[in-house]
Amino acid sequence: MKCMSLISGLGLGLAAFGAAADTFTSRLEGDDFSFAQWVDAISEDPQRAMSPQQAVVAFNETLERRANQLDETKKTRQSFSSCQVLGNNNEPAGSSEAAFCIHYLAVHGACPCELVATGTNYGARALCTWFSAQIIAERGATNAPMTVNCYDIAKTASVVMDNCWRVDHTVAGTAYLPQGGIAIHLQRSQMIQGPVPFNVSDDCYLKHASLFW
Repeated sequence: MKCMSLISGLGLGLAAFGAAADTFTSRLEGDDFSFAQWVDAISEDPQRAMSPQQAVVAFNETLERRANQLDETKKTRQSFSSCQVLGNNNEPAGSSEAAFCIHYLAVHGACPCELVATGTNYGARALCTWFSAQIIAERGATNAPMTVNCYDIAKTASVVMDNCWRVDHTVAGTAYLPQGGIAIHLQRSQMIQGPVPFNVSDDCYLKHASLFW
């Protein structure tokens, strides 16, 4: 209830390795990495895609190559209008934990993610919480879908990762599902002591669990 009382007030104004040669998303030297492309790679072949840890390192490598390009990370955050910090104590989430949540949702991309609790039409729901990171869906229109593929949640959260990454390896922000009427918040969790269950249907979870764990 504490979490729900917080997120219900957010409003719709509404985070070193060498990539293995056989990694599905292996890049030519000099190529830029994006979390949006990573989500697509997971969706196509989750067993060969980068792990969350590898993805974070790859993104940092990309930022390092851009280091001489007028402070690219700051420039990106300034051009993306929704990098506001919401959630616990107005602090951003850890980027590694956020990448874990995106990876989880992408692996279960074909599964339905229920955006609201049974019997409700509005409000917000945490779809993934992992240590300091939380991905929340907020439904703000009666004609907005109540269930979408988890892939859409992961892809939308990846937009926040690509645009709102901070130099201290934290991230926070909001992006919107293409279906309309739903905001996806990537923010700091109130339950930073450990992971909590995800809102993925049991049947679909069991079908895809071996790909993740």
